[in-house]
Amino acid sequence: MQLMDTSSLLAVFFFGVLFFLLTIILFVSLAYESYKKKDYTQVDYLINGMYADSGV
Repeated sequence: MQLMDTSSLLAVFFFGVLFFLLTIILFVSLAYESYKKKDYTQVDYLINGMYADSGV
C-alpha cells in the first residue's frame, strides 16, 4: 500500500512541476513577445499627452 501511495504522490508532484514549468515558459514567451513589439515610443506618449490635456 505504501508503494502505491508513494508512486501516486510522485506522479502528482511531477505533473505539478511540469504544469508549473509550462506556465512559466508561456508567461516568459508572452512577455518577450510583448517586449519585442514595443512600438509605443516617446513621441506617441507625448502626442497622447497633448490630446489628453486638450480635452478632445
